Amino acid sequence: PMAYNVECTIPRATAQAVYDYYVGLDHLLKTHPLLVDVEVTNTTPMEQGGVHKLLTLTDRIHVLGIPTTVRYTAAMTAGPSADGAFAVKFRVQSPMRVELTHDIVISQQGPDVRFEDAVVVSAPWGLQGYVTRTARAAHEDSITKFPAVFHANSSAHGVHGSQEASTAPSQ
Repeated sequence: PMAYNVECTIPRATAQAVYDYYVGLDHLLKTHPLLVDVEVTNTTPMEQGGVHKLLTLTDRIHVLGIPTTVRYTAAMTAGPSADGAFAVKFRVQSPMRVELTHDIVISQQGPDVRFEDAVVVSAPWGLQGYVTRTARAAHEDSITKFPAVFHANSSAHGVHGSQEASTAPSQ
């Protein structure tokens, strides 16, 4: 497996509003450059305001220069954590034994919100490098867009503030 982190700061927001918007999944098609379809196939409420969702996702990727559609499943578990932050875990399973695990923490940092995503990619030997590079580029692009997309949709979440974003993909 290979791992990487992506993170950003959402200025003048609350962790609750960012969490609510993120787990609503409306942002995915607006921010993720590979996704072309997101279908929630099951939603189960959990204790203390958490939620478990099963998803079917469709990506448009290029394999050996040929545009290809890949359909895969994901499970998302999300809820408040003991330290006052919010935790979101995605486990993605796609064809050809490719798996991604996202451990996301959404936390209040003064007037801003810190969004951190630790990603682990597991793929067969011949695909590992390609899958990791493709996923990382897509996630860095997505996280760069997320603060502006959040603020553009923030009126529905009772958050006001600038659309300026401070982003920093991590190594």
